Amino acid sequence: MNYVDVYTIFVLLLTALIGFQIGATKILSEISKWILAAAAAVLLPVYLNSNNVSGQPLLQDFYLPLCMFTLFLLTYLLLSFLQQTTTTNRTKSTHILNKIAGIIPGLFLGIIITAVSTRIAILTADSNISNEIKNSFAYSTSAPYINLTENYLSPRIANVTASATTSNSNAEVYATSYFKHRPDLEYQMLQLLNKERKQRGLKPLTADEPLRKVARAHSEDMLRRGYFSHITPDGKDPFDRMKKAGIHYNLAGENLAYAATLSKAHNGLMHSRLHREAILNAKFKRVGIGIVDGGKNGLMISQEFRD
Repeated sequence: MNYVDVYTIFVLLLTALIGFQIGATKILSEISKWILAAAAAVLLPVYLNSNNVSGQPLLQDFYLPLCMFTLFLLTYLLLSFLQQTTTTNRTKSTHILNKIAGIIPGLFLGIIITAVSTRIAILTADSNISNEIKNSFAYSTSAPYINLTENYLSPRIANVTASATTSNSNAEVYATSYFKHRPDLEYQMLQLLNKERKQRGLKPLTADEPLRKVARAHSEDMLRRGYFSHITPDGKDPFDRMKKAGIHYNLAGENLAYAATLSKAHNGLMHSRLHREAILNAKFKRVGIGIVDGGKNGLMISQEFRD
């Protein structure tokens, strides 16, 4: 148990107490406002122009969390105002059964608060804080459900959410030595690739360990040296890196993505013609995926293909 677990327990006890005090009716109304405000905070920042702070790293670091917090607060206040103007005041005390029933939605509200706050912290805080959150019991227990929700929603809102930066884009990468490998996400991405291929009647790609080592090394190098390209600052391309690793092939290729989440990375690649063609190339039989998690710096992803 770490301080993130203590924070989670505190929030759950607090919201359970609040649910008991105000009753099920009011707490359910409160949950509805929180869900709508959270949806606004997650979906609406994509319509704001972050180019206004380009070239200013300090402002860029705070741009996303500030936008999300502001949108959440404004939406919540607006909904509260509408609630006040459309309901009549009741001075009667809340019935004891209504109070007891309010504990369960109170706990549910606490789960929402901790899930949203820890997710925002992972995406925006420095690597030490992000790693502390990911190592907590509360996050490790809820992460599969959070990831499942993201993977379910992302394809359905891809046309309004920010896509990943792909290797066709000019990405600004801040160099960092604070990162870690994500074999769990590498496995999930392989499943996503093979799902796309299966839907089109193609044979699945086989995980290739030598290719994965090449992919991981390139993802690490891009984060460590602060660049985003198929070509390293030393002039080495993907085929040079494969040759150095002793990998043989007749046909090979590489996809790169740089995104906050796995879903955004995958959607970005599938919405890019050249990257989609690599993923769906029937001649490719094997793939190595290297994903490095840089905390607030995002996920650096390399996909290496060969026949």
